Amino acid sequence: MEGLQIVWPDRPGNVDIAYSVKVEGSGALPVVKTGSFSGTRGEARRITEITLALIGPDAANYALEGSVYFSGGFQLPVVAGMPLGGPSGFEHLTGIVLRVVPQSMQATSSNTWEESAKTKVFKSKTSATKEKQSNKSIAAHAARS
Repeated sequence: MEGLQIVWPDRPGNVDIAYSVKVEGSGALPVVKTGSFSGTRGEARRITEITLALIGPDAANYALEGSVYFSGGFQLPVVAGMPLGGPSGFEHLTGIVLRVVPQSMQATSSNTWEESAKTKVFKSKTSATKEKQSNKSIAAHAARS
């Protein structure tokens, strides 16, 4: 695949898809919106990376879902705003499955970037017991000295 055009005929008025591709030997091309072509024509330069994002006043009410496929059998989930490519950067885009869904219907409702930064540490009972025993022996040794 050396170029693509995303068509969204029943697109809501205040949301759109912006996308950009990176092609072999040319680097990243300008960002375009739904209905516009991105890539090359007749140059045989394969797409090696794609970035997709929702834009517009109502973009926060929707989410992008789907997968992108690269040569070598690599499949990645669509993550809005993140450049998606194969592990070496030389794999070429072979397919896209893309859905825009209302936030209320989004399959994965949690956004890892917005979650709390708290970390919880859990200790197994055996390690906690060993730690208590170690502290007791240290205390007993200190008492004898």
